[in-house]
Amino acid sequence: MGKRNAPSESGQLVQLIMQGSRPRTLVQTDEDWQALGAIAARMLFWCGGFIHGCRCEANEMRFAVQVGRAPIGAMAQHIATAYAKRLRQRLGWRGSVFKHYHATPLADEVFLDDLVMWLHRPVDLRTRGKPSSPIWTADAAYLTRRSLTWVTTERVLQALSIGAPGPAAYRRRKSQPIAPEILDLFTGPRQKRAQRRIATPHTEDSGERVNDSPTARNLQRPSVETIARAVADYSRLDFDDMRSASRKGSLSRARAIATVLCTRNGATVAAVARLFDRSRSTLIEQADHYRKTQPQLFAEAETALAHVLDSARP
Repeated sequence: MGKRNAPSESGQLVQLIMQGSRPRTLVQTDEDWQALGAIAARMLFWCGGFIHGCRCEANEMRFAVQVGRAPIGAMAQHIATAYAKRLRQRLGWRGSVFKHYHATPLADEVFLDDLVMWLHRPVDLRTRGKPSSPIWTADAAYLTRRSLTWVTTERVLQALSIGAPGPAAYRRRKSQPIAPEILDLFTGPRQKRAQRRIATPHTEDSGERVNDSPTARNLQRPSVETIARAVADYSRLDFDDMRSASRKGSLSRARAIATVLCTRNGATVAAVARLFDRSRSTLIEQADHYRKTQPQLFAEAETALAHVLDSARP
């Protein structure tokens, strides 16, 4: 395996793509999936870092990886070497098993939960038909605590819900679409058609599309910007000031209020972080501080937001 775009800085978030050198399904059985998990756990032991998500489909494996003490190339090599050995022994394969790996760094940590949701997306049977090969994802790690010990869930779950991270917040986020411009970061220009299909929201269990009728659209939750603007009005602040680099106390408090109200309305901390150009950890810390010291702020702001939304409905 050669190197392409191989970031090695510790803590860097990366989408690692490992593609088979032949059109054969890499993970075919539950035993294969269990073996891959054991290989991934062993790799993390030697290389450090974390795996936040995984998808194995046809001849491709994709991982949401956080680089540890070894570069991403070493992490990919550990997985490829061990899993190729398994396939040669089990299926009698000869020659190379994997092509060059691709490592796409995420420019900002706020895209991590979007990447995990995309990797764990359900199959839309209505648009694809019955899948020709089994699909394995690390979805179970987020639904059942410690079901996959090689997958770290805390960082994503914390970004999905302040105060009560868990499966409910994860399920809610999975039912929501991913913006096409964000999918560009994960798929590249060659998969525009697939992007549009994947960006369509799905139901949690059946994989079918959520009702997109006019009635359903009218019942959609308010956008992050709508909520932030309502909080700015409630706080008697300028919306552009809330998005500025200022650390003024009143602005920090308003951002914290907007963060909590957005998560209560189905958005993620990552989406708020992108709007305000702040790190997720900063917003979470500020929101937790005000939830403990001035919890009434959120109840009052939520009431004000409800009035704004009611008056905006036709």
